[in-house]
Amino acid sequence: MVRNYTVEPGKNLADTWTETSSYDLSVYGPNGFVRYFNGSFGSGAAVLDVRSDLQSGNGWGSHGDSGSIALTITNLAAKAADVTVLDAYTGCSMTELLDPNDNSQSEFSLEQFFGWYDLIITVSGDPTFQYRLAGHVENGRDSFSDPAMGGLVTLQG
Repeated sequence: MVRNYTVEPGKNLADTWTETSSYDLSVYGPNGFVRYFNGSFGSGAAVLDVRSDLQSGNGWGSHGDSGSIALTITNLAAKAADVTVLDAYTGCSMTELLDPNDNSQSEFSLEQFFGWYDLIITVSGDPTFQYRLAGHVENGRDSFSDPAMGGLVTLQG
């Protein structure tokens, strides 16, 4: 069942739905903000808590602090998870084995792509699991269009 919602700034939304064998949730916001959550339920399914913290800087490139996105990933499953985070702009990835209830913290600089980010989180052994966080960190200064839209970068993943 497809559901669409519009939420005003400063407001909250809550809903429930009947569990099926899988989920596919997308959240869209302004200026390229998107979150995709795909996975499944069951004994072999990955269960991660993924939290992002956007740090705006005061400039881009050589003009000063460019900002970053920090990820905290916690394995909520009863078994270990081999978690990979791919930076779709750079093609660089990092993989870490997380035991149950362990967490991983990583930070991604946004300097090279002027505040734009696209991070893809997967778990080996669960082909249904993919979380994707993309968007732009605003800093109040003049900005650049998404380099991927202009063909300056080909996103990986």
